[in-house]
Amino acid sequence: MGSCVNPELENLAEDILRYLRAHPDAADTPQGIAVWWIKRQRLMDSLAQVQATLDLLAARAEVEVQPTAGGKHLYRLPRDSAARSRKDGHS
Repeated sequence: MGSCVNPELENLAEDILRYLRAHPDAADTPQGIAVWWIKRQRLMDSLAQVQATLDLLAARAEVEVQPTAGGKHLYRLPRDSAARSRKDGHS
């Protein structure tokens, strides 16, 4: 008889293990793990997914990338696309 484990618990277990593998000396309470490890790990995963999606949209010319003086990038609709949306009444 195989064990039936909740998929959410499996995902959480993988997040905890990934954090521990990256930080082998880490130790914390359940509250600390939830607040510092899990939220941080999921934020980093989310940021990576957002960046990959923005890269895809930029490659398709659906967004344009504007470098800032500080070396960061801003993403927005291409100027001609934004003007076209306003003209067509889609703003």
